[in-house]
Amino acid sequence: MKADIRLLAALTQFNPNPIIELTADGRLTYCNDAARKMADSLGMGNPVEILPSATRSIVRACLASGRQEHQCKTNGDQRQIIATFIPIEEDQMVHCYIRELEGRILTEPNSEAVAASESITRLVQGIAHDFNNLLTLIQVNASTLLAEKNLDKETMISAEQIYQAVDQAANLTSKLLAIGCRE
Repeated sequence: MKADIRLLAALTQFNPNPIIELTADGRLTYCNDAARKMADSLGMGNPVEILPSATRSIVRACLASGRQEHQCKTNGDQRQIIATFIPIEEDQMVHCYIRELEGRILTEPNSEAVAASESITRLVQGIAHDFNNLLTLIQVNASTLLAEKNLDKETMISAEQIYQAVDQAANLTSKLLAIGCRE
């Protein structure tokens, strides 16, 4: 049991993607090093500043509905960030997984393009987030396998390849999420 707890803690702590935990009223209770590094790279003092300005209302809605929420934010330097808010209802907390997206932002689209883009964006983002959730499950299981001490060499190589493939697939998911992302 202790090994499982250590493994899960390391998965969060050493995750290359920013992770933030918030209370029901939107206060920061935890952030990993990746969140601090992203905040620094964006010239922000507090990792919570990475999140959309409506974070408190997003957290409340997320906990009230029991459903995850996805929000995009574009910073002044045109960096696109997507935040996925996951409710942890029994603890009245929300975990926020953050990813910086690649791609260009439309600065002044016409109204017809906006309507079409919003529909496609919702569809693509929904699929991408569901896919990302599956990737997380695969990555956790690969990490658990890699933590085993008595694996034969062939199994270890396979587990490492699975872990790397999940990381590559997560990068592709980020590119999908970049489609039409704007705050």
